[in-house]
Order: sequence, then C-alpha cells, then structure tokens
Amino acid sequence: MILAGIASRLGMGTVKDPLVSTRGVAWVAALTSFSLFAVGAAIPLIPFTVVTGLGAVVAATTLACLTLAGIGAAITVVTGQPALRSALRQLAFGVIAAAITYGLGRLLGTAIG
Repeated sequence: MILAGIASRLGMGTVKDPLVSTRGVAWVAALTSFSLFAVGAAIPLIPFTVVTGLGAVVAATTLACLTLAGIGAAITVVTGQPALRSALRQLAFGVIAAAITYGLGRLLGTAIG
C-alpha cells in the first residue's frame, strides 16, 4: 500500500524522490497560500490610504475586480484553459462572494452606509 502511494505520487510529479520528506513541501504550500491570501486581501485596501468615501469604494471595487480577473488569467498557465474564460470565471466567483458577504452584513445591520 505504501509503495503504491509513493508510485502514484511519483507518477503525478508531486514527489520527485521517494526519500525526500513531503513535510517541507506542505509547509511551502501553506506559507505560499497564506501569503497570497494576505496580499489578495490587502490590495482592495490600497485606495483607502489615499481617498475616502465613495471614491475609495469605487476604486477598491475596480482594483479588486481587476486583480481577480488577472489571477484568473494567470491560472491558465497551469490549467491550459482560455485566459478570458478563466478570468471571467474567477471574477464571477469573486463578485458572488462579495455579494453574499455584503448581503449578510446588511442582514445583520453591520454594512457600511
């Protein structure tokens, strides 16, 4: 069973050498994921350091949408999908998540405005 697991990982390219620990790979994946989430969360906050009010909200929304579409297009390097399709898909998921978050905030009475 253990040999089958090693063989399948070697075949999928996830582990190059069966003698190499996969714990290091997991830590790299975890830190990379954390870093990308932190950067992604910080990008829409940038306009609020320069502008206030509705202008900041519009700028943050635009920046967030451009970032989502850019990430979606960049993913095509790995997936091989058409860039526009992937960009629009990522943008749609982001907009849906934002709408749900806004709706829940509004429902609970904590939305800005």
